[in-house]
Amino acid sequence: NCSCKAECLRNMSCCEDFSVRCAQLIPTTMVTTVLATTTPPVQDCIAAAGGGLCEVIRPEFACQCNANCASTNSCCPSFPQSGCKPVVMPTQSCVAQGLANQCNAVNTSFSCQCDAGCTNAAADSQFVCCPDFNTSVCVPTVPTVAPTTAMPTLCANEGCDFSDTSSDCRCDTACEAMGDCCQDWGPVCVRNQTQAPRPWCA
Repeated sequence: NCSCKAECLRNMSCCEDFSVRCAQLIPTTMVTTVLATTTPPVQDCIAAAGGGLCEVIRPEFACQCNANCASTNSCCPSFPQSGCKPVVMPTQSCVAQGLANQCNAVNTSFSCQCDAGCTNAAADSQFVCCPDFNTSVCVPTVPTVAPTTAMPTLCANEGCDFSDTSSDCRCDTACEAMGDCCQDWGPVCVRNQTQAPRPWCA
């Protein structure tokens, strides 16, 4: 014999459809009190599947058989062998999303995403990148910065006595022997040194 009274939760004598037909008629405080005084039994998911009760949340049991029990870590041991199946979310195509210019549209009805933020998601997150993310136009582009070209050191700017050892070249008289004369050393410094002085007007 089974019962539909709240006490059935204590002695595990509730009828199979108790949670569907009777639980809502019993005050929550009573159900809470009864549940607190006993260890909830383990639900048989195979029986639940046979009775069409997979998706019914049954608080009188210590575990559940509904499709989302895996996400809450509350599946009963018999869940994998039962007809109660977990929800399998589809995978979207980032290539298609890119062609539709919808890369940044986050859609939680899919198991993966195509927005730039998916690269920072945890491995078990619903917001991880879809398998074809890296081959799609959804991959964020990193702007390239053109390298700056340093202006060359010139004797015309530094003077013909320039001999800074931290520079890439020098303009003094020793640079020729050292092989580190600046590129305009000859035209600027050598020519000025060898050019004969012009006579002064009397």
